[in-house]
Amino acid sequence: CIDGKGTIEDVNFKEHKITGQFKQGLLDGLAHWEYKPSLGNSGFVFDGYFIEGKRQKGKWICNDSSSYEGEYLNGEMNGEGSYKSISVISKGTWDKNTLVIGKHNYITGLQITLKKNDIGKSIAEIKYENEDYYEGEVNGLRRDGKGKIKEANLETYIGDWKYDNKHGNGIKTWPNGDIYEGSWKRNSRSGFGKMVWTSLNKEYVGEWILDKPNGKGIYNFKDGNKIIGQDSGYFYLGVKIADNKEAYDNYIKNIEEKNQENIEFFKKSKDCLLYTSDAADER
Repeated sequence: CIDGKGTIEDVNFKEHKITGQFKQGLLDGLAHWEYKPSLGNSGFVFDGYFIEGKRQKGKWICNDSSSYEGEYLNGEMNGEGSYKSISVISKGTWDKNTLVIGKHNYITGLQITLKKNDIGKSIAEIKYENEDYYEGEVNGLRRDGKGKIKEANLETYIGDWKYDNKHGNGIKTWPNGDIYEGSWKRNSRSGFGKMVWTSLNKEYVGEWILDKPNGKGIYNFKDGNKIIGQDSGYFYLGVKIADNKEAYDNYIKNIEEKNQENIEFFKKSKDCLLYTSDAADER
């Protein structure tokens, strides 16, 4: 076993060369480590401090010009450090190669500031290239949980997020004063909600799908706070199609049957095309 200062080199392939302080055969102290693979571009140079063969602190530079300078734990970026690549500079506190408190500055102009709230949950302030601004909970770098976004066009949304989408319950407002409060699915008004068109003096309360009234609902037409007219019933993709549920169910049933007929027709057409193609191949 090597004790004291020494050098270890990969004799066969000449890919690894490590010079530094050793203790019972393990790096223990300052060291310089070069890795130059015979194939690919994954080589690196590391200068830093080791304890019992494990990196503790130092600077790592990869052949692709990315680098990290800071603290390590079990060979991973852990603690205070700074990472740089051709697309981003990330500084702060790391945990298992992930920045948990700090800031990402992307070359595109995107800026992400990561923090922890009082109960230890990750929250972020995100400034997008188009001037949208988000503040709220995140999972990794995805908006997830409670959050607020103010878009460059002055539209705002406050509510639930999932996998980077408006999903759950939330309130959206438009610059002209229009407002929607209710259920969202994958960035669309879907479920039960209330939409107020301020300039048109009307509101809709009821079921939605894909940003359109769909299902049971009612339109209220107003003069100030006074309701001067109503139109209730059942809607399909924004269009009223029935006054009662029985008529609505029959309408939806006809659509489903028609869709199934179209599917069966497509399948038969596809089979016919395949048969014609096979016959042509045989000829």
